[in-house]
Amino acid sequence: MVTGSHIPVKFSFPTPTHFPASINSSQSNYHHYDIGVSAGPGSAGKANALRQTVVNNPTPGVDKPASQNGTYNNASPTTGFLGMVGKVKASPVESYTRTYQGHTIVVNVTLPGHPLFPGYAARIVTTAHGVSTIQNVGEGLAPLQGRYSPFANMIDNAWINVSQTDINNTH
Repeated sequence: MVTGSHIPVKFSFPTPTHFPASINSSQSNYHHYDIGVSAGPGSAGKANALRQTVVNNPTPGVDKPASQNGTYNNASPTTGFLGMVGKVKASPVESYTRTYQGHTIVVNVTLPGHPLFPGYAARIVTTAHGVSTIQNVGEGLAPLQGRYSPFANMIDNAWINVSQTDINNTH
C-alpha cells in the first residue's frame, strides 16, 4: 500500500517501475493538494451519478474509464497553457477504481515518463449537508509540483475545470 499523511482515505495500487516505497513530507520536492469543487446545494441526490462520471472521466486528458485493474490514460490537459504543454509531452497514468466506505473512488497513478512522476491523485465524491463535492487529493515528488515550483498551483488547479465539467455533464 502506498498512502501518505495528507490523503484522507487509504487505498492500494500496483506500484509502477521506479515508484518509491513511500511518499511523505520529509522527501525533497514533496507536495500535496486537496482541491474540492462543489456541485451546489441540493446535489446530494446526484452523488452516485457524479461518482460514475468521475469513473468515466478520471483525468484532465482525453481518457477511457478507470477500472479495477487499471486503465492506461494520457492525463495531459486538453485546454489552456497546460493543454499546450500536453501536446508536446504525454502524461501517462493508470486510472484505477477503488472502494471507500462503500463508494467508488478513482486513483490516478503517474507512470514513468509523466512529468509529475512519481505521484498519484484520488478523486472522491463526498456528500455533506445536502451537497456533493468532488475532492481531488494528491501527493507526489515531482519537481514541477514541488513546494518551490512556480507552476504548482496551476497544475493543482487543473482539477477545478475537470471537476466542473464532470458536474456539468452529470444528469
